[in-house]
Amino acid sequence: NKERFAALATSSGEHIFFGKNLWTNEKPELEHKRKMAIAYLESRKVTPETAQLFELGMTNYGHISFPFMNEAGNVTGHAYRPATDNQDDWDNRPKYYNDRNGVAFNKSQSLFGVLHPNCTDNVVHLVEGYFDAIAMWMAGSHAYAIGGTALTPEQAKKIARKWPQVVLYFDGDNAGHEATLRAIP
Repeated sequence: NKERFAALATSSGEHIFFGKNLWTNEKPELEHKRKMAIAYLESRKVTPETAQLFELGMTNYGHISFPFMNEAGNVTGHAYRPATDNQDDWDNRPKYYNDRNGVAFNKSQSLFGVLHPNCTDNVVHLVEGYFDAIAMWMAGSHAYAIGGTALTPEQAKKIARKWPQVVLYFDGDNAGHEATLRAIP
C-alpha cells in the first residue's frame, strides 16, 4: 500500500544518508564523529569491508546505525548505538535504541544479519546483539541477531521458514539464560 511504500522509501533514504555519513566526507562537520565511529568499529574487530557488507552507517549524532532488512532486501528500520563504551557519552539514552514500529518496521518481526556466502549449513545461529551476529559471520556462520533477549514468535517463524536447525548463542548472563529457556519451545 502507499503508506508502507512511503515508509520503506523513508527508511531507504535514511539508510543512504547514514552510509554517507560514515563512509564519505560529504559533511566535513561530521569528520570527528566519523573517525570516532570507525575507530570504535575497529576496536570491536569489525573491518571496514565487513561494516560495509552489513551496511552499517552513522547518524548525525555519531551513533552507529544497524539496518534491518526484509526478505526483499529493503531497509525497514534501524537500531542505533553510541560509538563508545563510555556511558557518560550516551546522553542518558539506553545503549541501543530502535526506530519506532510502524507500517514498514516492527522490531519484534525483524532480524539483523546477512547470509554468509561460504556457509552451506542448514543451521542458523541466533544471538542477542548486532556485534555478536557480525562476529559469528566473520567466523563463517549464518548468524542473525534478535536485538535483545526475547525471541518473538514472529522471528521464530521467519527463521523456521529458512533453516531446519537453530543454535541459540544468547549471552551467558541471567537474562540470556532465561531467554534461552523461553526461546526453546
